Amino acid sequence: YKKILGFLFKIPNVDFNGGFKQRGVSFIGTGSDEKPASVVINRNGKPFIVAFANSFAIRESRLSSDPAEVFIFLNGDTVYHPGMNFRFDNSKRELQLYRNKVGRAKSPYFNKYHEVDMYIEVIKWNIDGNMMHLEPLIGSIQRNAMFESSSFYQAYRYDDLYGLGYKHPLVLLKKCVQQYETRDLLLDDVAHCWKLPPLEIKRTMMILSNMGYVRYNFHTNMVHVQDKTINYVLARGRKIDYDIIQFQSVPNRGSNADLNLDSMYMQIHGVPNVLLSDSHNVVLYPTNGEVLLKKNRDFDFSGVVVAGRLEFFGRDFKFNYDSFYIDMPHVDSMRINVEVEKLNERTGKPEMARVHTVIQQIAGRLEVDKNTNKSGKIPVKRWPVFTSTGNSYAYYDKREPGDDASNITYNKEELYFELDPFSFDSLDNFQNSSIGFEGNFVSGGIFEDFRETLVLNEGNVSLGFVHKTGNEGQPIYG
Repeated sequence: YKKILGFLFKIPNVDFNGGFKQRGVSFIGTGSDEKPASVVINRNGKPFIVAFANSFAIRESRLSSDPAEVFIFLNGDTVYHPGMNFRFDNSKRELQLYRNKVGRAKSPYFNKYHEVDMYIEVIKWNIDGNMMHLEPLIGSIQRNAMFESSSFYQAYRYDDLYGLGYKHPLVLLKKCVQQYETRDLLLDDVAHCWKLPPLEIKRTMMILSNMGYVRYNFHTNMVHVQDKTINYVLARGRKIDYDIIQFQSVPNRGSNADLNLDSMYMQIHGVPNVLLSDSHNVVLYPTNGEVLLKKNRDFDFSGVVVAGRLEFFGRDFKFNYDSFYIDMPHVDSMRINVEVEKLNERTGKPEMARVHTVIQQIAGRLEVDKNTNKSGKIPVKRWPVFTSTGNSYAYYDKREPGDDASNITYNKEELYFELDPFSFDSLDNFQNSSIGFEGNFVSGGIFEDFRETLVLNEGNVSLGFVHKTGNEGQPIYG
């Protein structure tokens, strides 16, 4: 008994609040429905993780509870889970949190710092270190995890909830909030509002809690209506904006993500692609599946960005969620796809072909959509828009597919087209005739440098120009 108490009160950076009782050879830290027991793990002298439970099992150097309600504090925001398996082993100084997909544990983690809901299996943390690892279960065949924007909305998810009652539960909850003028409701209040038995309401609240629409306390029967409930009803009525951003993590090995507790940056692994806009076809393909997630869904990546009919290949891209654009300081190349005369046999629409000429060495910004229209629910043809911030280049140092050996190529250091800074809008619906890039043609001494505009040559699907020399002609090799 003294040994257990001595262990419990001497764990560095770990505090226990609650009562004690002995059950056979087991020692239990206890609380109540009104005042649960808690374990507080401190970092830098402040509470960093707080776990609440009716009881904690205490064995030698270990503390555990299933289920435990857990709060993780990240720079003033929280990561919250309503009930999972909590295990702390002081001999290893390791905390493990498990979602076992039973009852409350089905719920994702609600991460208010990064503004994502995290569907992950295990969190591991050496409490003396600065890295938190988000991992699959050991031995699990399924290695998938998902990090979903807290503003994510899809109509099918809303429709699926109709199966929980004769009226839509989110609409009814919103009416309850309006009726009682509070987000915090007793289960009996909800039952009265819905005109249904409390037992039936309890089952529905458990389901909605697991999906993040409410926070339901099983012991006190208190229901807190989350923002997600109100936002889903408003999004359904097209009264607010929303997004469709998800980070699917499917790594071959190792963790799904690693959170640096100093910077609060989360490195997500195994991300095949990220869809930013389905209405404008803006999709990201991160190099090696790596995405660095920052506060409020800002993130960094390298790789390929497909924006409508354009493709950007580069590195050090930075997505800004609030403004809904991607800063692209290092674009190695930009490829353009255009409509050609040949019709697709299945759709009857013109087929697409990639323009052979590549624009290179670009820096600029891609606006995905208007920042108040992340959902694309308001059709605006002007977006996406790419604006370059410096000069870029088109080279003629490679033969195009189908060229024979007699076709001349030129040294890219000597002959090239230098594009002025440009803006290219309507990237998913532009007309071929709208392609035009003003700039200087440098011919390596064949001609004096002159101004021209690169346009699409639809015959060979490349960028070029026709330059008029006038009646006097133009000297060469002058």
